[in-house]
Amino acid sequence: MDREIRLHCPGLAAVVAGGDPVLAFDPAIRKVVYATNAIESLNRVIRKSIKTRGSFPTDDAATRLIYLAVRSFRKMAATSGNGLPPATSSP
Repeated sequence: MDREIRLHCPGLAAVVAGGDPVLAFDPAIRKVVYATNAIESLNRVIRKSIKTRGSFPTDDAATRLIYLAVRSFRKMAATSGNGLPPATSSP
């Protein structure tokens, strides 16, 4: 079985064998890394929605677009099932 995993999924075999540096960290540090990734993902969603829209007639229009982007991100994060709270929730 171990040989089959190494042949078909060498990346997975490296992770299982301890080759992934993220798994070497304590669980608390891994949570920070995953939270940072979630924040970067939220930033990407907001930037993409602003870039797609282009210009805004008022500040209120820009605020509304950002609100809708965050709202859609929360729905996506809530259904992702990664075991972490959404990046936009407060502790």
